[in-house]
Amino acid sequence: MFAPAPAGVSSRGGHLLRTPCCSHSGVRKRIGSSGVSGVWLCAKAAGIVCVQRLFATRLPRTRAVCRRAAKEDSPADSMPAPALSEEAQETLAKAKARSKARKTERTPAFDPSAEVGVTEPLGFFDPAGFCKDVDKIKFRQLRTSELKHGRIAMLAAIGLVGQHYLRFPVTVFDELPNGIGAVTEVPGQLGIFTLFGVALLPEFSTPDASREVGDFGDPLGFQQLTFGADLRELRNRELNNGRFAMFATMGIIAAELVTGKDAVEQLGFN
Repeated sequence: MFAPAPAGVSSRGGHLLRTPCCSHSGVRKRIGSSGVSGVWLCAKAAGIVCVQRLFATRLPRTRAVCRRAAKEDSPADSMPAPALSEEAQETLAKAKARSKARKTERTPAFDPSAEVGVTEPLGFFDPAGFCKDVDKIKFRQLRTSELKHGRIAMLAAIGLVGQHYLRFPVTVFDELPNGIGAVTEVPGQLGIFTLFGVALLPEFSTPDASREVGDFGDPLGFQQLTFGADLRELRNRELNNGRFAMFATMGIIAAELVTGKDAVEQLGFN
């Protein structure tokens, strides 16, 4: 059992508080040291929390407003940049020129006139400007196209001349007209589509970048028939023959469309 508190004293939370009494005119309070420390710590913690919340809500807004105001009032945006003097501009231009010259020396420009196919009497002949400012990769693509068209044109020129005398040993081909008129008949159409399909097969293969364009080796040993000519000369011959065959094929076809005569009849033979 708890002993009753003395007269004029009440007990609250372990602290003794003297209550007003008729024999005293003022109020006297006595709080223990531990109670004072607890109240002080609670007040301090409450103050820290309030300050943190205030800065968390107000500080970012204040920073954003200050940055926006500084950006709007910045003299660098309102004032134009000072113009460089003529000496400074000349110095910068010389520095850029020296830097560009050093890069050019490290990576020399590609010269298509030094490649295979430049022969007399025309030399480097490029009136259409296909090889202007091209690099090695682009030139390789152009040379591949030229070589393919040249090889196809050589076969076409031989076929336009030889078909006047030679036919496939199949009865359906005996009644076909000579020249390009053969493509107007069904057997001729089947034949040309077959040739196109065979010609497209190499297109699905991946070329070897370490080899020259069009170099598939020499499995049949034709190089033995070149009488000691070097590889560069042989490549020049092939390119020139292909170029000539492209013009010859176009001429044969155009003349046949105009005159109705095949390649042999155009030469006056029957």
